[in-house]
Amino acid sequence: MHVSEGKDLNGEHLNSTARWYFLPLLLFAIALSCQQRNGISFLLPMIGEELNLSIYSIGGALASLNLGSIAGLLLMAVFIWRGKSWLGYVVLGVLGVVGALLMGMASGTGSLTVGAGIMGLTYGGLLLGAYRMIGGWLSQKAHGLAIGLVFAVTRSMPMFTPLITAEAATRVGWRWNSRALAALWFVWMLLWILLSRDTSRRESHRDLVTLAQMFKNRSTWAVVIGVLLATPLLSFRSGQLLSQLSESLKGNRAAAPWEMEIFVLLPALGAVAAGFISDFLIRKGWNAGKSRATVITVCALLLCFSTLFAFSRDPLIYWLFASLGVGAGLGLFANLYAALVDAVPGRGITVGVALATWLSGVIGQIADMVAEPISARWGSGPLLVGFSVLTLFAIPCVRIVTGKMAAEPVPVGI
Repeated sequence: MHVSEGKDLNGEHLNSTARWYFLPLLLFAIALSCQQRNGISFLLPMIGEELNLSIYSIGGALASLNLGSIAGLLLMAVFIWRGKSWLGYVVLGVLGVVGALLMGMASGTGSLTVGAGIMGLTYGGLLLGAYRMIGGWLSQKAHGLAIGLVFAVTRSMPMFTPLITAEAATRVGWRWNSRALAALWFVWMLLWILLSRDTSRRESHRDLVTLAQMFKNRSTWAVVIGVLLATPLLSFRSGQLLSQLSESLKGNRAAAPWEMEIFVLLPALGAVAAGFISDFLIRKGWNAGKSRATVITVCALLLCFSTLFAFSRDPLIYWLFASLGVGAGLGLFANLYAALVDAVPGRGITVGVALATWLSGVIGQIADMVAEPISARWGSGPLLVGFSVLTLFAIPCVRIVTGKMAAEPVPVGI
């Protein structure tokens, strides 16, 4: 069965039946790339010991993995800019097969480094391509849920990867684990070609939004403002939760299972729920800008409200509200990116997503640098208050900027 096109009031989009073929394939590829990338980081010490590699060789393989992720983003950007997004995903699927096979056959530093680099290419390209294809293939009424699912997968997989990888490595060894990943990539690539090849005919070098127009677009700056002001609190709360989880795993293993489930599931569900709600409001007749801004407001308030329970001595209360806060933060970010995809469904999304992602990383690192000396001297209270105030400032800014978002443009190609 091929993916077919369906019409809605705003233009050409996938129909609801085809959408359920497209989204699982997209999410499975992202989950597989997350498992592959994080799994190799987990397995490198074991591989290095078996192959008698030095710590410098292992470090080189990790560096190759990270550099590959950046190069993969650039590679996919070229395919998107040339109107070949679908073909770009086929190429990334081939690279996924090759990278996993090379890792399974690694015999020394060279093959290990090359295999890790190719795995990084796949990971970086898939994430960028996902935003472009969601914007080009789905209507605004589905952007929020689709991007929420992407956030949920990328957030959850790093937590499950060590368990999956450790189990596979124990039972079949790391080489067969890599070969199994290569087989999964091959199956995915075949399904992608068979189920979505008809959409490649809609690709075009034309674009609805030029690069200059993207930077003049109100939604672009809504995302920039929201990321700038909300990242410090979300980064700090996530860091707190991870630190508490690590301490719990070391000191009280009996409590770890339910804490792990809360930490993984609630934030992921928060991203999905926030995306679904904003889409639901659009289907009820709300303007896309109003819908996204309303859900962003609620998520920002929940993220700030959850900080009140950061000092609770009851572990259950602490974990519930900390996870609620991180989930609200992910929902906030999912809707920020959905607003960007709403307004920039064309190739300009490559720059918009890259800018928002880069800014989020930089601001998060700055927040971590500032947090360490302040928390060491005065505790986490001042940080929670200060970062919460920043997040609250994001609410009126985002609402003003997205308040008059234009109606959905008609996508041209993918």
